[in-house]
Amino acid sequence: MKHEQERQPQPAWQKSLNDFQRARDRAVEEPTSGNMIFAKVFLERLYTELEKPGKFELGLIRATPGAVEELVKSHQVTGEFLIRHKNGDWGELDDKEKALNNQALEEGIRVISTYYTKSEQGLYVITEATREVTTFLKKDEY
Repeated sequence: MKHEQERQPQPAWQKSLNDFQRARDRAVEEPTSGNMIFAKVFLERLYTELEKPGKFELGLIRATPGAVEELVKSHQVTGEFLIRHKNGDWGELDDKEKALNNQALEEGIRVISTYYTKSEQGLYVITEATREVTTFLKKDEY
């Protein structure tokens, strides 16, 4: 008899993110009113989940014009990246950089994540040490 590995349940934030991304992708591929409504419902759920406590506070959200342009181009929203960032999913960082972010949480210094959009553009998400501001910018704007 095979022993099945127990799956770790997905955190609520991850489920909300995955549900939104599936609904958004479907609405982009087939923009019917039904698909658009589902995407909107799941977007609202994503932002409700984003309001819950994470590993740190994000503060005021800012974005450079280049980052906004890239998000629009890739049909993505800041919440997709913010929810990962505030919950310690640092994106495309190597293990050393991830460890530095975890240390930054303990020491109260700035936290930097890097992600790629659907159109393969790199974005930084940076939360300042004061936790008063989080900024989106394209990698070439850093």
